[in-house]
Amino acid sequence: VLPWIIRDFSPEYLFYFQLSLIGILLNGIWPSVSYALVLQKKGKIHFFLETGQYLVAAAGMIVCLVLLRLKTVTLFLIPIITGAFSTLLALWFIRQDIVPGISKKWIQEIYKVGMPAIPYNLFELIGSTVDRYFIQRFINLYELGIYAHSKSYQKVFVMGSKSFDRTVV
Repeated sequence: VLPWIIRDFSPEYLFYFQLSLIGILLNGIWPSVSYALVLQKKGKIHFFLETGQYLVAAAGMIVCLVLLRLKTVTLFLIPIITGAFSTLLALWFIRQDIVPGISKKWIQEIYKVGMPAIPYNLFELIGSTVDRYFIQRFINLYELGIYAHSKSYQKVFVMGSKSFDRTVV
């Protein structure tokens, strides 16, 4: 299926895809911890963790590109490195607030709030990836890489402004 979807398919891309999935998995806990820290008015800890992610990403990029001389794989390793950093530190800071267990009330709340959000989130996911699909399908993967990399710079500014807003509030 992948050679049909991706015009310039190479087996190396499967490795990059797996690295992307690991990065997504490691970064999955941060949004919940971020909101919990904001609701608990722990702005200093939130600022430390949010800023620490940027510093770890910058240091990781320097190490991967300059010292290790990695090229394309660096784009996939940085989310893994920052995800591991943010997950470990976030769990460390909220360890007192974590109570393992399953609550019927919260399962009902998840279904009540989560189920109506699925169509919206699905359309948002499709909307955020359809542009990339058409770029790689009708132009080439090189241009898609430039486009995706430029979007990552945009995310840096968005995440920085969100961090500042949540810390000040």
